[in-house]
Amino acid sequence: MAEENLKSKTKKGLIWSALGNVANQGIRFVLGLVLARLLSPDAYGVIGMLTIFICVISIFIDCGFSQALIAKKDRTKIDFSTEFWFNVGVGILGYMVLFIISPFVADFYKMPILSPILKVIGLGVIVNSLCVVQSAQLSIRLDFKTSAKISVFSQCISGVVGIVFAYQGLGVWALVIQQLMGSIMNACCLWVIVRWMPSFEFSVESFRYLWRYGSKVLFSSLITQIHDNIYPLIIGKFYNSASLGLYSRAQAFAALPSSNIANVLGNVTFPVLCTVNDDKDRLASVYRNLVRLSAFIVFPLMLGMLVLSEPLVHVLLNAQWYDCILLLQVLCLAMVWQPISLVNLNLLKAAKRTDVLLKLDIVKRTIGLIILVVTCQVSVFAIAVGYAFLALFSVILNTVCTSRVLNVSFIMQMKDIVSIFLNSMVMACVVGSLSLFITNDYVLLFSGVVVGALYYFVSGNLFFKEEIQNVKYMLKKKVNKE
Repeated sequence: MAEENLKSKTKKGLIWSALGNVANQGIRFVLGLVLARLLSPDAYGVIGMLTIFICVISIFIDCGFSQALIAKKDRTKIDFSTEFWFNVGVGILGYMVLFIISPFVADFYKMPILSPILKVIGLGVIVNSLCVVQSAQLSIRLDFKTSAKISVFSQCISGVVGIVFAYQGLGVWALVIQQLMGSIMNACCLWVIVRWMPSFEFSVESFRYLWRYGSKVLFSSLITQIHDNIYPLIIGKFYNSASLGLYSRAQAFAALPSSNIANVLGNVTFPVLCTVNDDKDRLASVYRNLVRLSAFIVFPLMLGMLVLSEPLVHVLLNAQWYDCILLLQVLCLAMVWQPISLVNLNLLKAAKRTDVLLKLDIVKRTIGLIILVVTCQVSVFAIAVGYAFLALFSVILNTVCTSRVLNVSFIMQMKDIVSIFLNSMVMACVVGSLSLFITNDYVLLFSGVVVGALYYFVSGNLFFKEEIQNVKYMLKKKVNKE
């Protein structure tokens, strides 16, 4: 009964998280296409240059405390209040840091406009700090339905506002206003819907517990974010904003299926794994099922996008973006592993092995920086290739570490996904061969999607019946009452 109850909760969580992410990413994708036709690659490049500063400050707002509360069994009201006041204090301090460094950032890139942009877009840091606890409470309840509705609503409003300002000729400021409006709408919705109010309490004991768990998550996230966002910083510094805009657009395309699935899995798998973290055998079983399910979904999507990248870009964008095609193909190879790695890391957090998580990130990011230092001397394309190599190395290293935590061998975990990967490769070859006979981009894109889906459906029913059954179970309209 408990197993079925967990499966039902996981199903509902995955469905609503998936619906929310698909709708959210779909809306963002469509709105992004409209904005890409109204704005130049330079505008996106300018925002990309500031991403690392916003992301690093944002990490300090939470410090991993939300995940500490999700993993904690006996959480109290004072725990939530302690986190809230900490979040707000760090949010205000973080914005002050962004405000102070904004002139130096502009001098670093030799672009004076970056200073006022960072001061305005940085206000989102304070806004986001006000709703971290509310988001955590929805995750604890596995209430991804509410999260999905809030996310989609906020994305729609901010996207329309961004398009209006872009149409009015505000250029990069349209993107600034869009991001800030999205944060404001998200925060307002969470406060109204969750209806949680902090008490004027701050517990030192509670803070110590949150810090013991969250500090390692904080440093791990900090290392990851600095590493991942140093790519736009390096490209913007050593090349130009147009090159960064092309890289950012390729990354946005590649992230559409990969990050969408990764977000779904990240939102759901961590609280689900936390519910069984006191039973290693059950934890291992749930973990392996989640890995296979994510591989079965993400592998064909990413490899399919790789072989259809040229007609995809030709159909959806204009000629000024065509140079991003090769970058997109390489980044598809990199991001094919993203959801698998995320499930690996969520397992370590659920098992309360954040010490292993931190060590992993130190090793991976150190190697990543070495690769970046070498590849940035060559070209933007070389940087993307280095990133793809790092992604493959990371998923292997993550799997080795999870095998030790769970006593599930590396070979066994690889066997779980290698057949799925090979089948997806065959599908990609079948779809890619269509370009030998079809020259029209619209026809090629449409037929490639249809042929790829048909092949995968047939091969899945023949060779991957368990995964097909899991997908069908997730897609059933009726959910058993708990």
